[in-house]
This record gives sequence, structure tokens and C-alpha cells, in this order.
Amino acid sequence: MVDDFLCYVTVQFLKTKDKAAQAVQNYLTHLKTRDFDTHNIRVDRGTEFINDKLKTWCAECGIDIQMTVPYSPSQNGVAERMNRTLVELARAMLAEITRIFMGTCGSPCRLPTK
Repeated sequence: MVDDFLCYVTVQFLKTKDKAAQAVQNYLTHLKTRDFDTHNIRVDRGTEFINDKLKTWCAECGIDIQMTVPYSPSQNGVAERMNRTLVELARAMLAEITRIFMGTCGSPCRLPTK
């Protein structure tokens, strides 16, 4: 989640997409306890965000949900760039781990996947 006002990024790993609405609710509640009032949120048109549970909760809290136009990631440019940055960081860390393990065993070795 990218907070445009605070210029702050929060990353939370989810096992399934259906937990995204609860993660948004938890984050907005966290902001409210820190005396940051949220008036609107901007989401893409993914089904993990556009559901009755999140819509009802936002309506009760007075939060407006703004949806981006379909197939236009440029409207959510900060979040898209952050996603790309996080993927690049993860790839770099995996490459470093592979280099370290290959250096210790002396030959190409396989890493466990599970």
C-alpha cells in the first residue's frame, strides 16, 4: 500500500487475494489510531478490492473508493513503480543467495524450493 500523503510504503505479504480487503481495513484503522484521517483510497479494479465487504466498511467510515480506469496503470503510477522496485529487489536478493551457495559448494547446486 502506498500512502501518497505521507510518502510511505507498507508491504504486507498475503497468502491469498481474498485477504486484501482485510489488510486494507487493518491499515486504514492503523492510520486512524495515529490521528491520520483518510478520506479516499484509490484502487485498481481488481476483485480483491471491489467487494461488498470493503465497500460497506468504507461507507460506514466515510471513505470514498476511487477506481482507476481499466487497463491504465499510469493512473496508479506510484504503486506500479513501487511494485516494480520490490520485484527487482527480490530478484537481486535471490541472485545474491544463489551466488553465495554456488561459491560454497564449488559447482552449480540446486536450492530447495519448499
